[in-house]
Formats: sequence, C-alpha cells, structure tokens
Amino acid sequence: MRQLSLTLTSILYIVTVQSCATASFYIPNNRFQSPETSGAFGNGLVAAGHGSKTKVVLANGLFSSDQAILDSAEVKVGEGIFLQTSLGLHRKVDFMFYNGATGLKFQALGDPASEAKLGNFSLAMGLAADRGSNENSVYSVKTKAEYTGIDAMILSGYRVQDNQLLYANLTHSNFIANGSITKESKNEAGTVTSTTLKVPKRTARETSLLLGWQGFSNQAYLMFETGYTIASLEGKNTARRPVLGGTLGLRW
Repeated sequence: MRQLSLTLTSILYIVTVQSCATASFYIPNNRFQSPETSGAFGNGLVAAGHGSKTKVVLANGLFSSDQAILDSAEVKVGEGIFLQTSLGLHRKVDFMFYNGATGLKFQALGDPASEAKLGNFSLAMGLAADRGSNENSVYSVKTKAEYTGIDAMILSGYRVQDNQLLYANLTHSNFIANGSITKESKNEAGTVTSTTLKVPKRTARETSLLLGWQGFSNQAYLMFETGYTIASLEGKNTARRPVLGGTLGLRW
C-alpha cells in the first residue's frame, strides 16, 4: 500500500510539474449549448459541469535548448470544469458565456425554451469570442500564453417530450496564440539572470460534431453531450477523439 501511495504521488508530481512548465491554454470540445433561446428579456440560466477539452501547448519550458522548447508545441486531449450562463435579450436572441467565451445565440426556427412543447423543431446559430492569457510558474521557469479566438456553431434540436430535447451542434473554433518561456539562473555570487524566449504566433483549430440530450424540470435542467472532435496546431500535430460531458443548471 505504501509503495502504491508513493507511486501515485510521484505520478501526480510529474504531471503537475509538466503542466505548470508549459505555455498553454484550453479550447472546449463540449459546448452544452441548446438550440432554444431563453424566451424573453431577463430569462436565463446558470450551470456547471465537466467535459472534454483540447490542451494547446505552445511550448514546454522543461527542455534545455531553445529549439527543443519551440519544437515541443502540440495539441493534446484534456478535460475540465465547464461554467456557463445565458441571458435573454430578446425572444430570439440570448447573450451567452461559456468557458471564458462571450457571444450571442440567434434562434432562427422554433419556439424558445419557455414555450417549446413536444414536436418543436429548433434551429439556431451562435458566435462567441474568447481572449485571455494563462501564466504558470514552476521552480525557475515561468510561462505565459496569450490567445484570441472565435467560436461559431450551428445548432438544431427536436423536443421528443415536453420536458426533453435532443439536439445536434456543429461547431468550429479558430484561435491565434503566442507566448513566452522565462528561465532564471543564479551564479555563485548570487546574481539572478533572467532569459526570455518568445514563442511565435501559431493558429489552433478545432471542429466538433456534438449530440446531446437536455431534460427539464420547473427550474432545473440536466444535459449530457457526446460527439467527436478534431483539433490541430499549425505546423504541428492533429488530435482526434470522442468527447463526453455533462452539466447541471438552474433556469429562470
């Protein structure tokens, strides 16, 4: 048992150090977006869940040479927590926030969630923008990733019951990112020297086809979502994976 505990601790330590030494950020694979808007100004929802994400690594600061650091760029499969909220601006338009992105959803066909019944077919489009930075530090290595991106989606759904919705979401993300790796060293006299390697701009793209189920009660809802994602990093690798996630929320 002690040996197992030491092994698990060592694995966790290595994973943590590796993660903190990368200039990186995440793109969501799951979206948990319904094709139905809230229905009226002020109507909305808030939810939290867990699902699949793509980790975009711009550089890994643990390598010794500059070229090795730059060559370490890649996209990897990952997962994490999802937080989201929506707020009705109009019967057919919602403001939406999810995983750091903010945007608008426009419902072109069908009744909104506050009115939809059995047999309702819905069609919507969404567009969101995301901009941010992610900084990490481990030992003498400091990393930074800065990114901007656009997330576009087409959603369709069908109410199989008054309180159950099946939906599909075809979505595409395009992100441009750069960063830096800063290393500090100390000589015998105690003088600290800092060197910074700039990571050039790279484009990351992600396309997902998602299928989901949403169940409603008076003020709560539950979503399960699965599908398939293809993510790529300019000049580097492509990651393909099935995705899965779920979220629980309140609506008003």
